[in-house]
Amino acid sequence: MNLKNAIRKRADQCVKCNACAPACPTYAKTLHEGESARGRIALMEGLACEKLPLTEALLAHLDSCLYCRACEAVCPSEVKYAETLNLTRQLIHTKKPFSKIFSLIFSSKQALNIFVFFLIFYQITGLQWFFRKIKIFNLANKLKRWDRYLPHLTIRHWKTFYPAQNSQKGTVALFTGCIQTFVEPSTITSAIRLLNAWGFDIEIPRSQACCGAFHLHGGSPDFTKLAEKNKRAFKNKDTVFFTSGCGMILKDYPSEKNFNIKDISSFLYTREKPKKLIFKTLKLTAVLHTPCSLKNILQTADPTWHLLKLIPGLQIIPLSSSTACCGAAGLNMLTQPEMADSLAHDLSNKIKEIKPDILLTSNIGCKIHLETQLQTYQKIKILHPIELLAMQLESF
Repeated sequence: MNLKNAIRKRADQCVKCNACAPACPTYAKTLHEGESARGRIALMEGLACEKLPLTEALLAHLDSCLYCRACEAVCPSEVKYAETLNLTRQLIHTKKPFSKIFSLIFSSKQALNIFVFFLIFYQITGLQWFFRKIKIFNLANKLKRWDRYLPHLTIRHWKTFYPAQNSQKGTVALFTGCIQTFVEPSTITSAIRLLNAWGFDIEIPRSQACCGAFHLHGGSPDFTKLAEKNKRAFKNKDTVFFTSGCGMILKDYPSEKNFNIKDISSFLYTREKPKKLIFKTLKLTAVLHTPCSLKNILQTADPTWHLLKLIPGLQIIPLSSSTACCGAAGLNMLTQPEMADSLAHDLSNKIKEIKPDILLTSNIGCKIHLETQLQTYQKIKILHPIELLAMQLESF
């Protein structure tokens, strides 16, 4: 089946009931039909049927989609919206190709390392401070935002094997992703510590690659190559991931019996905790943010909450399940600034009302976005739930 027929087939499943509209964050903000799941499906169908041309306006509506997939969670017809959008992006790629430079950076570890090295050089040599001081980015708002969102970067190398610290229960492979290794190495360290404490040996395959999210959203055929590479790297292994955005993409890989992957919180929660593992008391208030990928697709919010309850004294306040997307949505926080800021503003206000000591989120994009948006509210420390658990783990 060619791309156009595949898009039409999936779009035909939508009965245009509009049950998805209240769940769509971009529609709630704009009340524009083209900013709803139903409207976007109609645009994709029109493009596939050659009734609509590929215009900048049409692209703008598709590009503003947050890929939160809240529409799929409420759709009575179980329309595969994400599949339809991904196929449409492949069709668009044939006419408007995905950035070759961007694709190369996230397809090759060597290219990504070089790119990150230059960014670190920019940060540690004072160039970033100097450019901000002379306000050079005021000449280009887009670059100013990219610089503002640039997190502190570091390069760290990981061993391929970490033995269990308690009686050995088995072996798991750890998917580390690409961005996380440079932005949040502490989360990887925390994941290793917890899995080891639970009695699991850990393998970190060197052959693993980027999950392919950027390539998937750009319609690039390199997504298939990255998916195949990861499936080979984790073949016949019990595999865990700690970043929900990557996990959502990994779950979208063509299903294979020998590709078994699970969110780390779900994995630990379903394994018996060693009796001698003790968590230190922490008398603080933590707000638990559930990323869209975790809430709508992976549906593993409960295990995270139950694990955090192992920390004595910690008051956990989950954000309402009705809370909309924070606006990060991969690169949308950079490419769709108005929508991203508006959604983050709504969420930030809810967080500020609670006045927590800690904000917990398991998505790296959400963390970067909310951290940037909450900079004026310095009291909140933002951590991955796994980081907090590892910090409170007594020595064993």
